[in-house]
Amino acid sequence: MINTRLTGRWFIQAAGIGLIVLMNMLHGDDMDRYAIRSRHIHTVTRGKVDGVVLIQDGIIQAVGTNINIPAGYEIIEADTLRVYPGFIDAHGSIGLKAPESAGAAGNGSLRIPLSDAHIRAAGLLDRDHQSIDKMRNQGVTTVLTIPPRGVFIGQSTLINLAGADARSMVVKSPVGLHMGYDRQPGQYPNTLMAVIAFQRQTFLDALHHQRLLRQYEQQKRGIRRPTVNEPLEAIFPVFDGIRPLIIQVNTENEIKRALKLAAEFNLQPILSGVNEGWRVVDRLREANLPAIMTVNYPKPEEVTGYAWLLETDPLPGGAGKTAETRKDTIRKEQKPWVDVYANGAALNEAGVLHGFGSWGTSGSDFLKNIRKAVEHGLPANAALESMTIRPAKLLGVAEQLGSIEAGKIANLVIMNREWHDKEALPRFVFIDGEKFRIEESKKTPAKAEVDVTGRWDCKAVTPDGEQPFTLILSQKEETLTGRMVSPMGEVEIRNGVVSGNTLDFTVSLPLGPQPVDLYFTGTVTGNTVKGTLDMGPMGQAGWSGEKPGMEFNIRNESTAIFGGIHE
Repeated sequence: MINTRLTGRWFIQAAGIGLIVLMNMLHGDDMDRYAIRSRHIHTVTRGKVDGVVLIQDGIIQAVGTNINIPAGYEIIEADTLRVYPGFIDAHGSIGLKAPESAGAAGNGSLRIPLSDAHIRAAGLLDRDHQSIDKMRNQGVTTVLTIPPRGVFIGQSTLINLAGADARSMVVKSPVGLHMGYDRQPGQYPNTLMAVIAFQRQTFLDALHHQRLLRQYEQQKRGIRRPTVNEPLEAIFPVFDGIRPLIIQVNTENEIKRALKLAAEFNLQPILSGVNEGWRVVDRLREANLPAIMTVNYPKPEEVTGYAWLLETDPLPGGAGKTAETRKDTIRKEQKPWVDVYANGAALNEAGVLHGFGSWGTSGSDFLKNIRKAVEHGLPANAALESMTIRPAKLLGVAEQLGSIEAGKIANLVIMNREWHDKEALPRFVFIDGEKFRIEESKKTPAKAEVDVTGRWDCKAVTPDGEQPFTLILSQKEETLTGRMVSPMGEVEIRNGVVSGNTLDFTVSLPLGPQPVDLYFTGTVTGNTVKGTLDMGPMGQAGWSGEKPGMEFNIRNESTAIFGGIHE
């Protein structure tokens, strides 16, 4: 038997919903219309405006001082807030699934880089990747994304960090062909000179293949058709000036070699990374090639020149000191850090700074590290341009992004202070006109309930199998320090926190020419720990560890009687 009372009520509700849908179809969805009212609208290209920004259907409809707000717009009162164009990460590995391992050697070593020249990052997009929220919450709305490793890495894609699906995130694809200086331990090419030889031979092969194809196109009869070679053919647009070559370089030697290779093949590449650009700034000024500076700063002892100091004893009291002591001495000196952080100022003064790239940093480090460049001489206005209009021009999207102007994509960030203030935080982010309210995080670690001080024998379960490593940890209340030892070397842990019975920390491993940040979180139970390893663009993995012997401490005094052994 049908309940006519319920059926009638459902019909009325359905009719009401249908009416709302119909009205939205006729008049547009009101929630897609916004009016931002502020005294501090930083347009970038047209100065600062005291007025209104109107947004509808994902597009900036108007910006100015005397704008009437039509009915049906949601008004955001931002009188004391600052409005900026959405920030652009001009080189990262955000929102990507781990590439297929089809080109990998059977022993789990790094993938053959040449096979990736024709791979487009657009095919690896993951709309729900955990890295997207981290960057968006810092005010980054757009990223040039590409897998982080390889020699001929593939073709990058420019994405907005929101969308109904992966395809709707794409702003431009492909953008450029990326080439790097990744070495492959245990197989060719495993040195810088071998990588350079590999790159040069690949260019020569591509030019030869291009000549054969063009000859065949002009006269097919009597000529054997060339075999299709997608990796080599992906390089043709670079030779023809249709698509830029983006060379990922960091050290002084890599920069010099890249400039020499570009000159030999008459190329005008974009240099990305350039951590040691300040060491060859005259060469960069002379070449006048655009640079995207990574904000993943090296430690001073990793920089050419300072690294050499670790092998000698010119430091004060250096004789007889251990390598670790010499590292500590270098880190405490002011000049090495000034040189590292002043790289942006040097590149800008040379006229080659066109953007910033995250390159393995966490979302929370992107703006923080750009602020360090400002603190060390980079003008704040130049830094803002290098997060907005400069990379938009460089990547060929200045008609869509990079400034607050009518007709452009509604990518905006609204902050509580001037962006370069250490206390500045985003309050709203707009991407393609979609509003995201950013809640201020005030997470305070809970009191530590365990003491993880000591050695832990651990393993990570990755697609290449189990990877062993050792943690040597030291804990003081909720602060965790120490180091991680693995077949890839020994590195310090950073941002270590113990909260309750969980621990979190970060390490940077040399997974390529540029270190990549890995984020560990784990739960401690007795003398074991188990958790998740966030490897950024390489996905996630599980990890676990065991502390030899029952050496763990229970900090809660009420349970200490059960035999916690204090070290």
